[in-house]
Amino acid sequence: MELDSPQVPFLVEVDEFVRASRARQRFQVSGKGLCGAVLDTG
Repeated sequence: MELDSPQVPFLVEVDEFVRASRARQRFQVSGKGLCGAVLDTG
């Protein structure tokens, strides 16, 4: 079990890989107030 905490180095790498910053700028969205989860049951 892990406590909720941002994994900043990993998030930076993913952001660059999927070009999330570019998409946020292009569509003028920030994601503020949203939450995401991954449920891996396997």
